[in-house]
Amino acid sequence: MQISLKVNGVSFTASATFNVKRPVAQITAQTGTISIATRADGNQWLQYGTGTPTDKGISFSRTITLPSGFLGDTQWAQIYTPNRRRQLTVNGVWESLTGAGLDTRYPYSSATATDDSPDTILTLDFVEKTVSDTGQMYLMFQPFGTGSGEIWVPLRKVNLELVSGRCPKWEYLELCFQQ
Repeated sequence: MQISLKVNGVSFTASATFNVKRPVAQITAQTGTISIATRADGNQWLQYGTGTPTDKGISFSRTITLPSGFLGDTQWAQIYTPNRRRQLTVNGVWESLTGAGLDTRYPYSSATATDDSPDTILTLDFVEKTVSDTGQMYLMFQPFGTGSGEIWVPLRKVNLELVSGRCPKWEYLELCFQQ
């Protein structure tokens, strides 16, 4: 980079070279099974994954290679946008749930791997329910430094889309990934 300026008629020129280092990262996403389960609250839930340690809805893991002499931390951040509609049994009125925001907390996790099990409750209060949710799981990185303002930056992102058919007969449920 070069800069030139003139102060009180005197010209100055300076140059600097920046060596920008960036980790190389990859996210692996694996999906579990789809199930309808009765939980402790007595309600049925449509869920991605059974919630057991061996069958999570979506498991995310990362690999990261840091340039020589370059250190830092990683964390996960997830933005989720639910888009759900249901038709009430009592009066046939449709209700909607939409919005966008952090999924659960920030950071979502600081571990090298994490998981998510999207779900929706199934009750007799409604005739029909549809789900068309989207989300993004980000792998974030913060370099170690002098403590003078290092910020978290996204290295990689996985786009999520969760789509369901109608309730009480769920015609289909799929989860799509894009990296």
